[in-house]
Formats: sequence, structure tokens, C-alpha cells
Amino acid sequence: MPGFSNLRAKKKEKNTGLLLPGEPEFLQLGILRKPHGISGEIFLEVLTDKPEHIISGGKYYIGESHLEKKIKAFRIINNGLLILFEGITCRDEVEEYRNSNLYILTSEIPDLPANEFYYHQIIGMTVVDEKNQMIGIVVDINKTKANDVYQIKRYDKNPEVILIPAIKSVIKKIDLENKKMIISMPEWE
Repeated sequence: MPGFSNLRAKKKEKNTGLLLPGEPEFLQLGILRKPHGISGEIFLEVLTDKPEHIISGGKYYIGESHLEKKIKAFRIINNGLLILFEGITCRDEVEEYRNSNLYILTSEIPDLPANEFYYHQIIGMTVVDEKNQMIGIVVDINKTKANDVYQIKRYDKNPEVILIPAIKSVIKKIDLENKKMIISMPEWE
């Protein structure tokens, strides 16, 4: 079944020439936490399941002002990364980034293999059944050990959220270009 990458989306209002309309400009990779040592390293709490997006020499964006910085070096430590940004040489210089989000441009993330999608591509998709009857819209994704589960807000007046497992027997087609997902409703619905 489709694989997914959990990158948190952040929209920005200006037109940036992204591949698909409505895609966010920035995706959150993690949260910069506390400085480490005296050389300017800072701990990154990684929020993505694709930490390979974080590379030395890569351009990243810090905080709500999206300050552009390049990563000089990083190393893995305690379920996170210690990052050293270019131009930062001491603890005091990196302290100002404490508790700031670290972003990457959506346009700079690598393409995924066939039938794999980033979360930001799935959330917001229109969901229809195999007869093209509107069911709802994907509002969130729950990550479980077995498979992801989509939360679908119904189009009708029913306030309940439908939970759909992301498995082949349920998800029949994902059309990224039209932001549309075709599903076979499980029998319990």
C-alpha cells in the first residue's frame, strides 16, 4: 500500500511556482531545542520520518521569518540530531533559535517512489467512492504500527469523522493532480 512521509506543512501566501496548486511552500522537519556544548551546535527534535532530507550543505529555514541557513554538519544523538549551521561558532549565536521550527522548501524535497506520498499531499484530498459519490475530505492522518489511518470529515451533515485504513483493499486510487482519492468503503461503514 502507499507509503507516507510525515512532513508537517506550512502554507505561505506568495506564489512560488510549486508543482501542484495548494501545496504548502514550507514543510516542517523538526524543532530546534537547546544549544549543545560551546561550539554552536543545537539539538533538533526530528518530526519527520524522512530524516534523510537533512543533509550537510543543504538550505533550511528557521522560524516564522524563514531565516535561510545552511547546515555545516550534523550528527545523530538521542533520537534527534545535533546541528551546526554555517556561520555559527558559539553557543550564544545559536541560542536565539531555541524552540524555533526548522523547515525545508516543498520544492526541494525529493520525489518519492511510485505509490508513496507525503502527508501534505494526502491531507485535504477529496474522497469519493468507486461510483464517484462524495464521501468527504481527508483532514488528518493517524500513524499506527500496522498502517496509516485517514480521518475523513464527511460532506453530509453527520459530524462524525470516518476512519479509513490506508490499505490496498480500501484505497483504490490516489490522484495527486486532481487531489482526489477513490476508496472502497469498508463493510462496517
